[in-house]
Amino acid sequence: MAAMRVCAVLGLAAWCAALSEVDLEGGEWTEYTNLPYTVTIAEKKAGLMGLRFSKRETEDGGVVYKVEEHLKAKIARGPDSVELAFRNIIIENADGDVLLAGYTQKMATQEVQMQYNYISTPGSVDITSVSNGVALPSKVEGAVAHGRKYLFDRLGKLFEKDGPKDASMTVHAVKPEMGPADRRQEATLKASGQRYLPGLSVSADDLLDVYDITVEVEGMPLVISESYHYHPHTSPMPLLVEYEVDSPMGRIVASISTQDAAQAALDNDDARPELVVASYVKLPRPMHKLWMTSGRVEFLVSSKNGERLDLPNEGYQQVERVREGVVKAVLDTGAPEEDTMEEEEVARLYLSNSAMVDASDEEILKLRNKAIKAAKKAHNGSPTPEQLAHAARALTRETITTSNLATGFASASETARTKSGDCSEHAVLLAAILRALRLPSRTCSGLVYLEDRNGPNLAWHMWAQVLLPGPGGKQYWHDLDATFRNGQTYSLGHVLFGTSSMSDAEAHMSEIRIVSMIGNLNVEVLEVGEATCSADQS
Repeated sequence: MAAMRVCAVLGLAAWCAALSEVDLEGGEWTEYTNLPYTVTIAEKKAGLMGLRFSKRETEDGGVVYKVEEHLKAKIARGPDSVELAFRNIIIENADGDVLLAGYTQKMATQEVQMQYNYISTPGSVDITSVSNGVALPSKVEGAVAHGRKYLFDRLGKLFEKDGPKDASMTVHAVKPEMGPADRRQEATLKASGQRYLPGLSVSADDLLDVYDITVEVEGMPLVISESYHYHPHTSPMPLLVEYEVDSPMGRIVASISTQDAAQAALDNDDARPELVVASYVKLPRPMHKLWMTSGRVEFLVSSKNGERLDLPNEGYQQVERVREGVVKAVLDTGAPEEDTMEEEEVARLYLSNSAMVDASDEEILKLRNKAIKAAKKAHNGSPTPEQLAHAARALTRETITTSNLATGFASASETARTKSGDCSEHAVLLAAILRALRLPSRTCSGLVYLEDRNGPNLAWHMWAQVLLPGPGGKQYWHDLDATFRNGQTYSLGHVLFGTSSMSDAEAHMSEIRIVSMIGNLNVEVLEVGEATCSADQS
């Protein structure tokens, strides 16, 4: 996967994901807050952010609120420069219940849009996810979904108490970039004082009240630091004045600014932050055997800070814990993981449609038919499920004619139409074609071996797994990588960190879960040899 997108999903998009252009029908919006921010990454100017609040009256005399966030940034990918744009919208009622949330993510010329529509029912929330014009219903059990203004209002109550340091509160609110469900967010007050704030202070001597907090978000491995200006008599709600996260690729900071200064940060022609090569895990020497399609390899994986590593036992990989912060990952193409789930659960997770893996889309069904035709032609009219899976992999590689790292995290149908993308688009498109073939599939996130001008490295990557029948009526998960050319289906140079069904609730979580590992890993290749064959596979 492109490291810059990982940074965007967790770092830049941790508070500013992206924006749907769809508003609720009727009424005129009245803007009452519009704030610009200057963005730096790894101490380098990268772009600008904006935060805007509007409201309007409803026909029944109530009020609904709209919170819009946007970001524009330019970052380096090796010697190249790529422009990113994210916009986000949440519409909520006066009680903070979300009515609509959505985002748009654009990288270079590629754009991804997602919208969530909410209807609260007793004990649950009915959600319709819309991507590329395809609507998919789902249900989230529990309380109503809360929005961004609701979160800000709750923070105001924390600041009003002016309590002791480490006073905290817990809020459940939607973060669209992490899916449609509420996320538990815990805010802890760390300090308060007064300081000069560009764009808000009327002079250098005008010091305003500022509260510093840390925020821990459910499912996000990094702690966010935020600062707010709030005075209940002069500001209707807390105003975000600084956002900071120590991401693995450098400190990301958004500081309140003037519009001119923020635009200047975007237009800045100085060196841009480089986020791809910086994420590589370096190896001491070339390991050409890792290009082999089949075999057995042992990796010793350790965290630099000693933190626990939870690599999965899935697909071809089995993991043995050596000590805290160190594991041995064994990849053996002769011993795939046996699936033990109930058939209904497999179908729910790995055969169903989602906004990202939209297997029922017309373009995906066309590709399914092409895969069937190719497999029948190659195998005398009666291809096995494995042969169908390999035909789907080859067709995915053939379909994506423009491979680049400047694509947003696109859905399968969008990729089928644009024929462009990087490893994530290959993985998602392959997963969709497999599901259209009624072969259960999931996407994988981890490291892959590569050699380029930067030397031998392991780079962050995505691929797919497919569930195939085996001896004794059992089923096994097999890895497939659609980015490989010349008929190669996989290589020994893969280290798996997580799998995902790519459901609407966890579409980006596979990236978010591994982001704390970027810059925090050492990997050693212990042994490369022949694949073994388990008793069930012999």
